[in-house]
Amino acid sequence: MDSAVGSFALDMAYGFPLQRSDDPYVDLAERAVATINEAVLPGRFLVNVLPILKHLPEYIPGGGFHTTAKRWRKLQEDLRNVPFDKTVRDMVSKENRRGRKIFVFTYRLCRLRVLRHRLI
Repeated sequence: MDSAVGSFALDMAYGFPLQRSDDPYVDLAERAVATINEAVLPGRFLVNVLPILKHLPEYIPGGGFHTTAKRWRKLQEDLRNVPFDKTVRDMVSKENRRGRKIFVFTYRLCRLRVLRHRLI
């Protein structure tokens, strides 16, 4: 059920075709959301209780949260950038410029931004 909702959301936001299973974008979204769920668990990271620990180097015992945070940040950035970049690539591809109208939120937002810059 979650995959169906995720696929539908990706279709509405980015225009990606709905896939039955093993959608890489849905998988990326699920992994990114799982990191958020894990990060907010009380007591998961000692740095949440003692913020001064964020200044510890990675190699000192107790500083391993830096590595986890970098990995999770990369997932969050990928969730934001990978689908968007694919939509932009699709916008400029010859296949999508043959008069086919695209009713996708991201596409319309990008077009609006381009038109706004031309008017300025």
